[in-house]
Amino acid sequence: MKPATAIVGLLALLAVASGATGASAQSRQFGFLIGGMSAGDIEPTSVTSGAIGRDSAFTYQFFYGRSLADFKLVSLHFELPVVVATATSLENALPQMPKDYSGVFVTPGLMLRFLPGSPFVPYVSLGVGFAWFESSDVLAGGGTNTGSTGAFRGAAGIGGGVDFKLAPLIGLRLDIRDFRSGKPNFNIDTSGGQHNLLVSGGVVLRF
Repeated sequence: MKPATAIVGLLALLAVASGATGASAQSRQFGFLIGGMSAGDIEPTSVTSGAIGRDSAFTYQFFYGRSLADFKLVSLHFELPVVVATATSLENALPQMPKDYSGVFVTPGLMLRFLPGSPFVPYVSLGVGFAWFESSDVLAGGGTNTGSTGAFRGAAGIGGGVDFKLAPLIGLRLDIRDFRSGKPNFNIDTSGGQHNLLVSGGVVLRF
């Protein structure tokens, strides 16, 4: 993982978002969620092998949001979700493949919240950004990974969920997202990109 790259990108996006949305009186949201991410099987194309499975990864999600417009029945928000996925182990991987990989997903976009004044607020969101994957230095066969381990890919995220208000400034969130992205470096050719399905929950603060 390249933490410096992720942090610099996050700070830059936050600065752009704050400047673009204008009025300081608009409400802001900050959240921290934990969950799990799963992706489909890997289909090798350069070698003869069956599908290669993946274990689910534990995730941390940091969330920033800012209100853009309130139409009473619905409200529009800028959102910046940053999801850190811990090691995803590869099942029955080929010896030349990495043992596992981790990733960071950053997809700024828009969120539409329905009945924002109610105790239960459903929402949908859509964003476009990037994913950074880091393959392990150890191969599935036990050797050292001498290939390229880092992979910077485009990513798009679509999702939805429900906010539960506990108090004026604090609430809970159940969040489901699908990140469509490029692939980590597996040291073999594989078909297509990948879907990264995330289910998480946590606390959201509003100011």
